[in-house]
Amino acid sequence: MTLEVFKEHNEQIDRLSGKSIYKSTAKRYWTCCNYVEQFINEEYKAKDYPMNDINHHFISKFEYFLKTKRKCNHNSALKYVNNFKKKIRIGLANQWMDRDPFYNFKVKFDAVEREYLN
Repeated sequence: MTLEVFKEHNEQIDRLSGKSIYKSTAKRYWTCCNYVEQFINEEYKAKDYPMNDINHHFISKFEYFLKTKRKCNHNSALKYVNNFKKKIRIGLANQWMDRDPFYNFKVKFDAVEREYLN
């Protein structure tokens, strides 16, 4: 199940937090987990979702959810999608999934112009 994998991975990240992983990275993974959980609850009226059922449509709907319900800007939404992709890679590596749902999903960040401080 998707959230089971997410939470198990995040707990491992927490144990590495402050050692080989920044605390902010661990926090971002937990935020992403909460967003995925909220998405599954609202979209599918379920407590969790089978990893093998995740497809391109699921990912596109998750991105849309992040941009509309969570009010994330384009680049932030895609960063959370990339965090989610890492969990999918874990599922693929452990053969819990038959196919890669990210195969035709392209992530393209918008260029950001930053002002320099004087």
